Amino acid sequence: MPQKVNKFERIKTPVSDQKTLRDAGYTPFFSSNVSAGQRDDKDLFIRFHNGSVYKYPNQGKNFGDLLLSPSKGKWVWANLRRKNVTFSKVGSFPLAGDRDLTDEELFAEFQKIPKVKLPPKLTTMLSAFVIKEQTSFLSMLLAKDTLFTSGIIVRNLTSIIK
Repeated sequence: MPQKVNKFERIKTPVSDQKTLRDAGYTPFFSSNVSAGQRDDKDLFIRFHNGSVYKYPNQGKNFGDLLLSPSKGKWVWANLRRKNVTFSKVGSFPLAGDRDLTDEELFAEFQKIPKVKLPPKLTTMLSAFVIKEQTSFLSMLLAKDTLFTSGIIVRNLTSIIK
């Protein structure tokens, strides 16, 4: 596992770690910053590549938008961290492939990530589509190796609604 991410190179979580994450209810991501995500009825949980897990209360409704974002790290920073959404560190979920960095070191690398915003029509369409019952199916599709980023889906949906 690389110890420094240059120009935000995406990190693919090792297959054994992906299985561990899925078994714990997380959706693994191919991202330079965010390792995985999970939601319960109302809260969103983000696991970073150093193993830290943060809870974002009342943000579970946005899990679908996160899944469909072409950049999970940019989405987290633009829609949660920079908007000062309430959060708390709820612990650590260490895995073999984690980066050996403190939270402060990891987050310092990503302070200048530009904001990502989906087109309004697409956001409305996705919010209607990604309801609780469909989230696990969508998560499974996005976790497939053939879909390296959900940006493929976003680009296809964007072309449909234009």
